[in-house]
Amino acid sequence: MRIKNFHIERTRRYHKVIVPIGCDCHPAHVLEQLCLRRFSLPFDWMGSKPETTLKYVMDCINTKFEKTFSDLYFSKERRVVSQNYPHTRFSHVPSLAFDEDVVNKYVLRGKLLCDLVEKESISYLCNIKLSSFGEKEMADGLIRDIAAFASFIKPNDTLHIYFSTEYDRDENREIEEYLFYHSKRVDKVWAAPYFKDRATYGIWGNHRYYPALLNSLGIKASKSYRIRFVKSAPHKELISPNDQRFLNKYRQIALLKPEARPVFESFISSLEKNGLRYVVLETIRTKEVQRAYYAQGRKSLKEINRLRKKADLPLLDAEEAKQTVTKTKYSKHQDGVAADIVPVLESGEIPWSVTEENAQLWRSFGRLGIEAGLEWGGTWAPLNEFGIGWDAAHYQLREE
Repeated sequence: MRIKNFHIERTRRYHKVIVPIGCDCHPAHVLEQLCLRRFSLPFDWMGSKPETTLKYVMDCINTKFEKTFSDLYFSKERRVVSQNYPHTRFSHVPSLAFDEDVVNKYVLRGKLLCDLVEKESISYLCNIKLSSFGEKEMADGLIRDIAAFASFIKPNDTLHIYFSTEYDRDENREIEEYLFYHSKRVDKVWAAPYFKDRATYGIWGNHRYYPALLNSLGIKASKSYRIRFVKSAPHKELISPNDQRFLNKYRQIALLKPEARPVFESFISSLEKNGLRYVVLETIRTKEVQRAYYAQGRKSLKEINRLRKKADLPLLDAEEAKQTVTKTKYSKHQDGVAADIVPVLESGEIPWSVTEENAQLWRSFGRLGIEAGLEWGGTWAPLNEFGIGWDAAHYQLREE
């Protein structure tokens, strides 16, 4: 392999292994953005009720995850749930309910975590959403669980909890102060309040505040740099001429909203680290483009091409015009929080259809997108015979 490019990346170092344990994906996302997520672990992208999170984690580790990934089913909300832990959900991995390879992957993640728990010093990072606590009795139950967790972990391990509010800094202020006061009195426990300000910064909060959040929790990671050698990402000239015409002129990640950019940048970085060839087809989308896309498969060829010409899109032939490409008249692309990103084969061709030969490639893309913190259109029903949904090229900022 000929090395064509390299990047100097900012990163961080910490002397202990930091393990995200819920109650949602936010702790794993914080670590991902700060280059502190060293392993893929079972609690990274799962959700649980805040008041039961610590009990759930302790039981999974005690049983070595023997019950965690068995007896899985789809809930009414189409979330993957275990009959053994009905209060938890695997929101972003629908294939966990039916794909044995995916289940085995998560089983291996459980074994890895058990090995780390046994051999390494661990800092457990946990987000507790205060919106779930309506009564003081629930807070008392969580305080008991915090004390139990502190007794459960090894002497050199620590628990770091942030009590989060999303839209109102003063939401449940009395409960927040109560939990904070009692938690910080428990040995081996660090606690801090955290205001996400979701109305301004979206579901992940302000990424620039993440270092301060970890500092307030006693996780003082030092800044560092590393050189990463990569193959050059495929540019337009590496795509086959027939496929080049489908590259939208609005396809730069920089055009996305500020809260979406770092998540997509993390996804693209993961693709490059794994040596996967890709191309960004489109990021933001105008209403004229959306109208033209929605007309495909629904209007006449003449009307479709009239709308495409108005939207500055290439004209289609009769066969291409029959293909439905979107199911909605409004798209997250128009909000600046979505992008279409597809694999590129060695031949330069884009595999527009999911087939037996390329299904695993699409799954690899989807898995990396989900781990970066995105919602993947490949998880949307109906799924095809390969377990991939109808919009496998689409990624959008995840909503919790």
